[in-house]
Amino acid sequence: MYKQHFQNAFQTGKRTIANIWNHATKFAGDIDYSMKVGKRLFAAMDPLLQDFGAGQTSRAIVQGFGQYEKGRDEVIGYNNQVQGTLNRLRRNVPELEID
Repeated sequence: MYKQHFQNAFQTGKRTIANIWNHATKFAGDIDYSMKVGKRLFAAMDPLLQDFGAGQTSRAIVQGFGQYEKGRDEVIGYNNQVQGTLNRLRRNVPELEID
């Protein structure tokens, strides 16, 4: 009896974590896409900003894009660590049935 409850709880927890992970990665992909569009827009508008004497603003925007890239690289590194851990779990403990 307890074994069945434990298995059900484990499967529910596994599904919940998978759903959270999938939504988070989709959200991160949407943010990344938006940043790419923003960078292209900025690249097109930068000469106009320079003509209006907004060089300091342009530098701040470029710094912001740089900080985003740094944070993005960090998140990708964490994602790779999580994927590596999942792969080890799948390989070493197949009874968990991690998809």
